[in-house]
Amino acid sequence: MSKPTDPKPEERQGDIELKVIKNNQFDGIYKPRKKMAELAGLKLGISAKMIHVNLSKQTLTIYPLVTWPDHTDFLKSKYKKIERICFPIEESLCDFFRKKSPFEADDLLMLLRDVLLPGFTQDPDYGLGIAREFKDVIDAIEEHSDCIEIRFSEADETSIGDKTKVFTLNIDDYEEAKRKIRNITSLGQKAAAEVKDGTIYNLLASRLGKPPTTIATGRSPVRRLITAAAQGKPPLTAGDQDSVINILKTNSKQIAETKPEALAKLQDEIELVTLEVLIKRYEEQLLKNTVESDWQRFFEANKFILTMAFGYPIIEILEQASVGGGQLTGGGSKFADFISKNSQTNNAAIFEIKTPKTPLLNKTAFRGKVFSATTEFSGSIVQILDQKYQLGKSLPYLKSNDRNLNLEAYAVHCCLIIGTTPTGLDEQKSFELFRRNSREVEIITFDELLGKLKQLHSFLSSKSK
Repeated sequence: MSKPTDPKPEERQGDIELKVIKNNQFDGIYKPRKKMAELAGLKLGISAKMIHVNLSKQTLTIYPLVTWPDHTDFLKSKYKKIERICFPIEESLCDFFRKKSPFEADDLLMLLRDVLLPGFTQDPDYGLGIAREFKDVIDAIEEHSDCIEIRFSEADETSIGDKTKVFTLNIDDYEEAKRKIRNITSLGQKAAAEVKDGTIYNLLASRLGKPPTTIATGRSPVRRLITAAAQGKPPLTAGDQDSVINILKTNSKQIAETKPEALAKLQDEIELVTLEVLIKRYEEQLLKNTVESDWQRFFEANKFILTMAFGYPIIEILEQASVGGGQLTGGGSKFADFISKNSQTNNAAIFEIKTPKTPLLNKTAFRGKVFSATTEFSGSIVQILDQKYQLGKSLPYLKSNDRNLNLEAYAVHCCLIIGTTPTGLDEQKSFELFRRNSREVEIITFDELLGKLKQLHSFLSSKSK
């Protein structure tokens, strides 16, 4: 884990540049540095307004932005509705900076540190805005209004503007909200520990023929919520689910240290349920009229399926990779659906993904009871073999252009996901004869992948018992 004094990685570094609007008004413009702009796929020099200071009106306004370079909303508003958050500046501080000449970008950052309320991120490279712990405050405001601005005030009561889209939030109310959030988190920690103690005690008691203990639900809604969740009680509301998830995320390290066995069991149960959901989604996807790009997105979102299917730890999957140009990320004429590598040896693997409805065998027998492969099937094999050839030929050039590319082509693993297993015995024999003799390409059908998922679920289910 990085320390506060550690430098941020290059992809999280930008600069605040000062823009003078007029007397006593200044904008802070956030400009990503070279590495961040490259990762975002943008030209160097792209920028967005992040800060506005009006010393005459004694206000500092922030425009929270998404600053993860690989995010689709890079340099756009961090929240669904709220675009800006305004804070009051003390008179004495305003007087100091009004007299300062010239007003510089460092002064803007100094004001930011002095003016932002506790609970707000002060680092522009992290987009400003409220800390994740207190984001429920923003969520609640967005649920209760269509406001695009939050204005903090010491004197005015919390209210929604009649004609403006401004949400006035009294600072005392904000501090009370933070206290309640912290109290709920603390209560959740205690409740979670007691529920786990009682649950494990009862598990062992049932095995040893001893009487169980009653797990107190408590008077607090949070306590009752966690107790019900741990005991498999009726479904939780969306808000309840968010509360449970936030409590577990906040306290996972402490639980791992004090109750490792209970946390391991909970993790197994979560993995089992997650797999059940994945199987259901996979089955639903099989019933749809899909195109190749649909399945590419599905496997991109569920990479572990490919790891499970092809039997070794897969990392760094790159979607729509160019294997014939100067860089994997584009510029070549030969594209693989995915490029990945073995995490232990860095040996490359190429994945080509078709659809479940891609025909594998011709409908009429070639001779006797032998069925030949379709053009789509045989063409897909040639396609991926050509990609393998292009990658092997281009890899030295690719690595010279990217010194961080830890990829090897010792024996490139070619993986083809295509079609559905034939149903007829003669067709199945022809398919297996063809597949098993395509030694340089590992071929698996979509229904076989589903079968592997179900086998894994069956294994985890028996293990949990």
